[in-house]
Amino acid sequence: MDNGIGIAQDPFGAADADDGSLTVALFHYVPRPRQFKDALLSAWTRLVPAPTVGLRFANYDCYYHDAEHRPDVFVFDSLYLRHFVHRQDLLPLPEALPTASEDVQDWALQASAVDGTRYGIPCHGCMNIFFYRADDRDLDPDGGGPLTLDAMRRIMGEADPAGGPAPPPGKGLLLDLTGRTTCAGLYLESWMDVHGAGDPYPPLPRAPFDAFDPAALANLETLRAMAGDAQARYFDKEATRRLTWFLQGRGRALVGFTEMLAHVPDPSLLRFRPLPLSDATTPYQSVYVNLASVSSAISPAKQEPALRLLDLMTSTEVMVHSLRPHGRGTNPQNPQFIIPARRTVLDTLTAETPGYRAIADLIAGDAGRPCRPFQCGPTSGQATIRAMGGNLRNDLLPGNNLKVGSGLESGSEPPDYDREAPENEKSRPGNLFRRN
Repeated sequence: MDNGIGIAQDPFGAADADDGSLTVALFHYVPRPRQFKDALLSAWTRLVPAPTVGLRFANYDCYYHDAEHRPDVFVFDSLYLRHFVHRQDLLPLPEALPTASEDVQDWALQASAVDGTRYGIPCHGCMNIFFYRADDRDLDPDGGGPLTLDAMRRIMGEADPAGGPAPPPGKGLLLDLTGRTTCAGLYLESWMDVHGAGDPYPPLPRAPFDAFDPAALANLETLRAMAGDAQARYFDKEATRRLTWFLQGRGRALVGFTEMLAHVPDPSLLRFRPLPLSDATTPYQSVYVNLASVSSAISPAKQEPALRLLDLMTSTEVMVHSLRPHGRGTNPQNPQFIIPARRTVLDTLTAETPGYRAIADLIAGDAGRPCRPFQCGPTSGQATIRAMGGNLRNDLLPGNNLKVGSGLESGSEPPDYDREAPENEKSRPGNLFRRN
């Protein structure tokens, strides 16, 4: 039992395991997943009128499992929204949702609809950024415009080809290219920067994914040169080593997401900017948006409580409690430093925590560039993206010893429902970037 609400015991239970409860999966690539769960449970038990169904929590990973294993209600990266809609896996939402839609950031609302129909409610997002130290004026010029990849390379220089995984103090780029989804996402964003500023989503290279666009691939090779082969190919099982090195003074910049600040003792010592992925200055910034949606396989009897839950879990109240500093006493944990989808959540967190001001500035637009959701097309499912990323990783890191499948991965393994993550997996700062 958990807070008085039953936990399912069947590890293969899914939306059709109808015991009267709603099966729910939250997005677990966050610094403190349990805080999201506790905030939602607390709000659900206090809902008026009282809910008539309980909640069963599931581990669902949209980067590994296609939506045939989806729970009743689940959060996923809208990178795959068109794929799920193409498969008819999502329940179309009524026009009344999300509540107070004017409070949701424009780029987040754009990420939730296909052809005028809304299929999810935005809760939060992330952006590829790089961190640098607050006193590094070259990477943070006063009044400077967007930083291009070539300008970053001239400032950073290239890593010593004979160097090891840990860069020297104050030099080099800390970058993890061991993740297939990471490599694919960086490549597709680079393609958009080079070719597709007006396109809604980038095309995939043709299978077997060995004919990548030369310009987009060259941009990733530039990033790898700044990082060095040994550093870029370093597989960190715990996914914490690069951040630790950076906090110890090694490296000049670190690629990641804003969430990594949750694990930084003094976030005021760091700054961050959007990661440049080409020499072009595109008129927008790409944001990955996470959506809360309802499975199209849900039973009719559970649709009404599922929609109530969807509205609640994306509300200002629940999102603020999910993201704000955690713990009491003289040493509370940092905020989660995730990009909120709602303006009122961002305003509240900015007022409470000065560090959130930088996130507000980030999504306000780097030198006037508005945010735009980053998504793939209707046939870009997990198996396709991961297979493409595996081949791309081999191109970027030739001779690596990482296991890469030669064919498309089916992703058909059922997720392990209702398994509480072990202690050493509950805080994963590096995993926020490296998605294998």
